[in-house]
Amino acid sequence: MSQLLIRIEERLRTETDAHQRAELKAKVAGYMARLGRFQEAKDVIAEVRQIFGDGRSGRVTALLMIAEALTMYYERLASGASDRVARALLLAHAMKDQEVVSLASAWKAFLDFEDSKFESAFRSIGVSLAHVEETNHASWTRNSIVLALGFSLCGDASSSQHWFLKGRHHALEEGDQVSLDALLHNKAVFGLAWLRAQRCKGLENPQQTARARLELSSTRNLQALAGVSAHGNYVDLADARLLMLEQQFEKALDALARVAGFGPFPTGHFNRSLLALERAFCLAKLGRHSDAEEAMTLYDEKELTTLDVDDRLVSAWMKYELASLGPQFGNGQACKTSLEGAIAEQDQLIVRLTSLLEPFART
Repeated sequence: MSQLLIRIEERLRTETDAHQRAELKAKVAGYMARLGRFQEAKDVIAEVRQIFGDGRSGRVTALLMIAEALTMYYERLASGASDRVARALLLAHAMKDQEVVSLASAWKAFLDFEDSKFESAFRSIGVSLAHVEETNHASWTRNSIVLALGFSLCGDASSSQHWFLKGRHHALEEGDQVSLDALLHNKAVFGLAWLRAQRCKGLENPQQTARARLELSSTRNLQALAGVSAHGNYVDLADARLLMLEQQFEKALDALARVAGFGPFPTGHFNRSLLALERAFCLAKLGRHSDAEEAMTLYDEKELTTLDVDDRLVSAWMKYELASLGPQFGNGQACKTSLEGAIAEQDQLIVRLTSLLEPFART
């Protein structure tokens, strides 16, 4: 059990104030949601709502809303999670509760970032940091995760590592093993996203690829140690894509087959059409061209347009690589033009993100 849960349980054994107990239990519910123990989270929320469902405590209500949002997000990526956090934030502002304003803003930043709403995400971080105290470890950790990810997407390893270490410090101070896992998990996944984008531009880095493998292995080990099951499928998908970078295409096919039946995944990062294209790419690299052609019949070009910028770039690159093998895989010149456009779009994203992140660079 994490130190955070141990400390909360110790307080619950001696705490007699009903409001304080409710706040502690709301925090337990949020932690259970992040672990992937969703029914336990829902049970705790329902228990607290039996007494505080009438709104007698705005602070308890706000913390319950955050716990509900985390349950919705980690269980099924529900879009209502962001709205729930936004409501908690409004209530926190109305109460002038600095701690809850900071915490709700940090989670809003995370959810907006996951949805590629970058301007909104970094505005929320600004709000959170304006209200945070040094002892608000949960807020610091969540803000640090988002900033580390943002800088990772830009290829700014120095600033990304700065925020990674800051988040790690606060997670350790709070005894929050799940946040430690989130830091490592996201560092590995978003670092891989950068490497995949670089490969599409002809900039491969074997040393960084080897480091990504170590980071992914560390993530798996920590998830097992902490008992984290929420979004474990993200690591499986990252493993499949890293195997592709490592040119272990047979193993990548097996890994993609394991991922295919699981979820949920964010629609911007993974869908049926991208899976079909990734399978076709691996098959073609193994010389199984007829199987690759068959795999490509399962993808829909329109579905690829719903992906985020980085994944659209990777899909454009794979289509170009496949088209270079023969006209049965597509028009080579058209695929080249699409790839050039995708590279330009990703370059523009980096410029945009770099500008948004400028106030937080190594601060």
